[in-house]
Parts: sequence; structure tokens; C-alpha cells
Amino acid sequence: MKTFHRATALVATALLATSLAACSHSNPSNDKESASAQATDSASTGKATQGDQQTTVAAQPAPDGYQTVTAPTTNLSFAVPGDWEVLTGDDLKDDQKIEEIANRSGSDPDQIRQLLSGLELQATATQPDDNNFAENTNVAPVQGVTALPTEDVMAQQIKLQGGTPGEYSTSQTSLGEVAIQTYTISAQGGERQGAVIAAPTKNGGWAAITVTTTDASRTQELTDTITSTLS
Repeated sequence: MKTFHRATALVATALLATSLAACSHSNPSNDKESASAQATDSASTGKATQGDQQTTVAAQPAPDGYQTVTAPTTNLSFAVPGDWEVLTGDDLKDDQKIEEIANRSGSDPDQIRQLLSGLELQATATQPDDNNFAENTNVAPVQGVTALPTEDVMAQQIKLQGGTPGEYSTSQTSLGEVAIQTYTISAQGGERQGAVIAAPTKNGGWAAITVTTTDASRTQELTDTITSTLS
């Protein structure tokens, strides 16, 4: 009999999301070079940085069966399935909820708080998929990013977390251009299919939105819904 470890999925993806949100921030000198290169590339290719005036597209309403969630600090809003459970930073103050997550994942409550402290929001399926995994999405603020991240930058961070980069693409949203990097990563219970969306925020910063499932087409479906409803 299989056991559905929803809390374990929460912990694992929280760790991945906060790690990816660090971008190239682990090496300050590389950060400066990367940011400079990105700015140069944007200027030479005509790609907009966050400060550029660029045509945006109107955000779509949440599809039927979906709910709109909002990250409390970056104020990013987008749609996720309506039956997903949503956790925010405010839940770190709820000792009972933290204890429940810790008990189900076999972790220490302080460890759970530390892992979740880097996230603004996590939305997670309350029922497992066919592979006994809880689909989820996370939002974490990004430090040290001043322009649309390049494929090299995003792929490097996936590799540092033990993942295999997939396809890199960009998409226009109501907030401007976002970068999307798909990836696969091995974890307890099997291979995960993920995507990280680097998005500009309303307050002038950047955030990483991660999507994790066990099926590449499902990850793409959720990612498309997020970018089309992002506001």
C-alpha cells in the first residue's frame, strides 16, 4: 500500500524553490557579471528589462475550477486549481499547522519553519496524482536580479540543485516579459517534472514561481495557466 506524503512533497519543493530563487546570488562577483551581461544582451537584442516600456497582455480571469491566489509581499496573483491548499508566510505563526506538517513529514518544526521562511506562498494539491505525488507551486522573492534571466543563468541553478534543464522560453504577461525554464529532477518516489518562472513584480523586484508535478504536459498546463492569469 502506498502512502501519500503530502508534507514531504511540501518540504522538498520548498527547498528547491528557495534555492532556485537565489539565482546566481551564491557568488557576488558572478552576480554582477551576470546582471551586466543580461543588461547588455537586453540592449543589443531589444529584449525589455523590467524598467523598459513594453507592450503587455491583459491577464485572463481564473478558468473554471481554479482559484486566484496572491503572494502577500510581491503581490503576485495567479490561478491554481480550486481544491489546492494555500500556505503563506502567515502560516509560520500558526504553531498547530507547523506541528501537523512536521509530524507528517517526520521533520522538526523548526526545520519546517526555516524551509518555509524563504517562501511567500505555496499552493499544494490535497490529493495525490497517479504517481502518489502532490502537485504544487511556490512563490519566492529573488534577490540580485535586475533583468530578465538568461537561459544560461536559469539552467545553471537547475544543475546546482541536481536537476536537468529542459526548455527555456519567454512569455508576455500583464506584468511584462517572464522567463520560463523547465527541468526534471529525481526525488524520493520518482522523477519530478518542473518549471520555474522568473517574473517581474509590481514593487520593482523579481520573484521565482516554481511548478512541480510528475507529468511534463501537466506542468506545462499549470505553467500556461499561471502566466496567462499572472497580475
